[in-house]
Amino acid sequence: MRKKTIQSLILIGLTQFCFAQTQNPMQILRYNDQFEHLKTDSTRAGFDKHKMFRLGKANWFSWGGDLREQLYLIANPNFGDVPPTFKKASVTQHWHRAMLHAQLELGQNYKIFVQLNNTNRFLNPNPLTLEVDENQLSLHQCFVDWKSGTDWRVRVGRQEVIYGNSRLLSVRDLPNTRLSFDGATLRWKKKDWTVDVLSVSPVIGKPKIGDDVTFTKGVTGIYATQKIIPNRLSMDYYALHFRSNGLKYGSFSGAERRSMLGLRAFSTPAKLNYELELTYQFGSFNEFIINALSIGGDIHYQFSSTEPLTIGLSWSYQSGDKDPFDRQLNTYNPLYARAPFGVAIPLSLANIAHWNPYFRYKASPELTLYGGFFAISRTSLQDGVYTPSMVQGRTNGNNLKQNVDYKWGNQYYFDMTYNPNFNWSYSLIAAFTTPGDYAIATGKGGIILFLSPKVSFKF
Repeated sequence: MRKKTIQSLILIGLTQFCFAQTQNPMQILRYNDQFEHLKTDSTRAGFDKHKMFRLGKANWFSWGGDLREQLYLIANPNFGDVPPTFKKASVTQHWHRAMLHAQLELGQNYKIFVQLNNTNRFLNPNPLTLEVDENQLSLHQCFVDWKSGTDWRVRVGRQEVIYGNSRLLSVRDLPNTRLSFDGATLRWKKKDWTVDVLSVSPVIGKPKIGDDVTFTKGVTGIYATQKIIPNRLSMDYYALHFRSNGLKYGSFSGAERRSMLGLRAFSTPAKLNYELELTYQFGSFNEFIINALSIGGDIHYQFSSTEPLTIGLSWSYQSGDKDPFDRQLNTYNPLYARAPFGVAIPLSLANIAHWNPYFRYKASPELTLYGGFFAISRTSLQDGVYTPSMVQGRTNGNNLKQNVDYKWGNQYYFDMTYNPNFNWSYSLIAAFTTPGDYAIATGKGGIILFLSPKVSFKF
């Protein structure tokens, strides 16, 4: 059955290949897909004939999906320091992801969007990585939109969200299972302003069918974007509040009430782009006072509008706890940020500083080469490092093994992506990570080797 499904998808992809478009209509958030042209296209052919259907005079039904198969080979994960429950330290695994969505537009003002998710992990004998590896069947998104003209939009239900450069809220696309949220967002858009008011709770994915958990944590607040100078300067302003009753820092666990204020400046011209983001966090964790900071940025340059080479530099600094016994918590919490260093090294941007020179070379319209180097260190000797789910690593009971060195390690990576059309994508990711003095002093200090071919199909 699965073989027949894959064969059918290949036939669909080959059909789609025959019809060229100037801009990819499929977005990372599939509810933002741009297929409006099909409503007035009387010459639709191939799969386009089956993509969208009119229901009555003003209603439209459309559907689509995603299929991703990824092989994942890693030697010495976490520098060889793996949990005792692992059967093998170096593994080969297969990540499978299939998603199917449908959208119903009711006139000009209402939209219903539903998306199902199926993710599986094969070959790896070790325990599953919770929330990431496997979710056999789940209702990934299900929401209702109501719009009033072009100014107002209300969205209620289960939904994916992305804000800014995904440093706090993202869809978590690199791992196998994407992230969605339950709640509501209110958007106001006028001229150079877009303002979102949100109250959402992350959906905690579980491996079995329909067993996801929600409303155990939450994020509320406001996120606004202003275009000040076209292409040259735009600003994001945000004020968010995070609540959770089950976090742990070091040997202390309890309730966290964390607020944050942030600014992000960025540009979008063709050649020289920059970005700078500053976030301050405050609040309480049990009886501890939260006082944490993050600053990050990126600058990259494309040599000319016709030159395929871009070079850039990104960097970040996230505070770590300065003293575990001073009744103050300085560890920055990145909430639900995208994976900053890919899936090869699942580190969170907490008590981390990094800098990353990189290049991007478009060898042809279909082929893109991307590579670079991450230098990663801790910002405080009195704090450990954290996984993306904010679990602290390299501990020994209540002793943090911390007073050794700042340097965590260096990662060298290369990514080659081939997109023959908007539907198909083929990529190969390779990474080589060497341990720093901190990783060597607190563990085995092995070299992490990572190789991952991946094929994706969207329709």
